[in-house]
Amino acid sequence: MTINEVDGGKSLFQVLKPTELADYPPHDDYVRMVYFKSCTYTQEGPDVRITQFENFDLRGYFPAKLLNMIASQHAKDFCVSFYEILQEIAKE
Repeated sequence: MTINEVDGGKSLFQVLKPTELADYPPHDDYVRMVYFKSCTYTQEGPDVRITQFENFDLRGYFPAKLLNMIASQHAKDFCVSFYEILQEIAKE
């Protein structure tokens, strides 16, 4: 996971690769997930604009397309809920 400053006052957050450890080789009793996430955060006046990309792959155990559809809806729901919480805090 890395967070880097990029041009124009943006922050770039990335989770780029799975970790393969020799002490924990692949095994039939579990599923090793591949996960990618990249976000940019841009300050626009008092607001923060977030652009996010995520991809999950359970390597055939669960359809990646369906998992990514679920994850994208979850991300949207989380952002809406988080925004509502921040609005309540701002009123106090």
